[in-house]
Formats: sequence, C-alpha cells, structure tokens
Amino acid sequence: MTVEEFYREIRGDYDEVIKRLRKAEKIPRFVSMFLKDTNYAELKAAIEAEDTEAAFKAAHNLKGVSANLSLSELSRLASEITEALRGGDMAAAKTMLPPISENYNLIVKLSAELEA
Repeated sequence: MTVEEFYREIRGDYDEVIKRLRKAEKIPRFVSMFLKDTNYAELKAAIEAEDTEAAFKAAHNLKGVSANLSLSELSRLASEITEALRGGDMAAAKTMLPPISENYNLIVKLSAELEA
C-alpha cells in the first residue's frame, strides 16, 4: 500500500503531511513512531477508570500527535473528546471513544501494509 492510499483509507490529509515531511518515504517511519505513542492506551484506561483529568490529558496529547502527522480523522475525533472532557462530560466521552478506537485500529492495521 502506498502512503497516499494509506492516508485516503484512514481519512488523513496526504497533501498536508507531504508539506510537513517533504518526502513520502519518511512517512512510514513516523507512523511507526506514532504507533509507539501511549496516549491512545492512556485515554482508554482513563475513561474506563472514569478519570476525567487523565483522560483529558491523553485526549489532548493524542489530538496533537495525530494532527502533526495529518491523521485528520483521528485528530478531529480526539479534538471532540478533548472538548467533552474539558467540560467534565465523561458520559459523552464514553460515547466518543468507539469511533476513536475504530479509526486508531484502522491506522494500526493499515500501517502494517505501508511500503517502506
């Protein structure tokens, strides 16, 4: 799978990531580094524990990390849950987590198919 196909499938912004990183060949390495980031796991754990403060921090960080790689759909979803958690709305955050998980898991799955 090409990087451009990967970004299309995950609803990311290929043009934006190319502007930032300049070469498509660099992107698989950065995606691999993204997958080592713990913010998604921390977000899930904090929501399960109903720890609004920790969930907010993880969601905010996930939003930033995903935005830096132009993982647009994940960044958008992380932004929405960040705002719910900023307002202390754990109930809303719990309903927002499944779409985040779906997009994150798609990124994980398709990243294995990226051409190096």
